[in-house]
Amino acid sequence: MFKDTEIRPIYFLILVIIIYLVLLLPTVGLYGIYYDEQTDMDIARSYISQPSGWLNGSSSDPANVRLPMYFVAIIFTMFKTESLFAARLVNCFLGVLILVGVFAYCKRQHDRKTGILACLILATSPYFLSFSRIALTESDIFIACALVWLLVCLSILLKKRTVGWAGVSAVLLQV
Repeated sequence: MFKDTEIRPIYFLILVIIIYLVLLLPTVGLYGIYYDEQTDMDIARSYISQPSGWLNGSSSDPANVRLPMYFVAIIFTMFKTESLFAARLVNCFLGVLILVGVFAYCKRQHDRKTGILACLILATSPYFLSFSRIALTESDIFIACALVWLLVCLSILLKKRTVGWAGVSAVLLQV
């Protein structure tokens, strides 16, 4: 009667993501602003504060990686907010992307069960949960996300040696 009685791995991945969000979201607004968060928020706000802000930005902390601030400034513009909570939600979303990337990589290189187990371990890791809720560069979640997706792209590149996958891998390597 039922040919495919196996539960699809996507349902387990969704369950792991729900567990991650249940553990993470209640803690996002509990803590005050960290020093680096404040600096990065000021930089992100400088991009949207004036018409030439996207090009000029802020002169504070010039050694800092700017991609997180640009990304958060785009979110601020799209949703007409400049709140710390919104910036922290961006990092929570990146945490979800990391979990999906870990699953995709493990599924390609090993199997689905390994992918789900790796995601479950990561989603419940106190270290990952702690740094997933901190906004902008303070948590370096942008770098972790880029690295995970670089691994996925490189695993695809090993099987499909095309200029397109090489280009995507090169872009992710630069992040």
